[in-house]
Amino acid sequence: MYGSFGGGYSNTAKGFAMNAATAINGGSDTAVFFDSLGSAQFYSYADFLKSGQQLAGMIVGNYSNSAKGFGTNIGNSTAGSSDMAVFFDSRGDDAFNAYGNYNSSGQTFASMTGSFGGGYSNMANGFGANIATSTNGGNDTANLYDTSSNDHLYTDAAIALLYGDNGAYGEKATGFTSVNASGNPSDVNTYVQGPDTLKYGLKLNGNWGGGLVR
Repeated sequence: MYGSFGGGYSNTAKGFAMNAATAINGGSDTAVFFDSLGSAQFYSYADFLKSGQQLAGMIVGNYSNSAKGFGTNIGNSTAGSSDMAVFFDSRGDDAFNAYGNYNSSGQTFASMTGSFGGGYSNMANGFGANIATSTNGGNDTANLYDTSSNDHLYTDAAIALLYGDNGAYGEKATGFTSVNASGNPSDVNTYVQGPDTLKYGLKLNGNWGGGLVR
């Protein structure tokens, strides 16, 4: 933990299986997490147990790192497809953005942002699966973006799932008010709707083939 307070400070811990940081004194605090060689899960709650505070962390194998009360939380994955990022909404209006090929970098990127509690931002870089859940009300929107290859969208009831041919990534949104799915116009993208009526507004952008399956 480091910062500019009191002319600057820096505190470090090495080799501990569990590390927990807490932000209680205001300021624009940021927590950054990194994975290990095993399969990791990054989680972020915008309003943990309706406490009005954020909670985020990284869990893998025998270690656990967490941060409570930080306005910005960033998870970084180097393992790629075996790692998962999970996002949970606030009681306000939230936006989930997930990219299969962010800025043509060949990497995934996802974020959940909102104005709740003065504003928050949770981000995940390079995770194979990005999953967001909306349960706390508000007008929440999920924006799902495909890759430069062929991609597939599946929708059913409250679920929207976008994934690629090679299984390298997946973007899932559940319980959102609206979902926008964007497919590259030059790709052969397919869209299938499951047997249940959609509980959200769906907008398809770009090139999507397929249709309703019941």
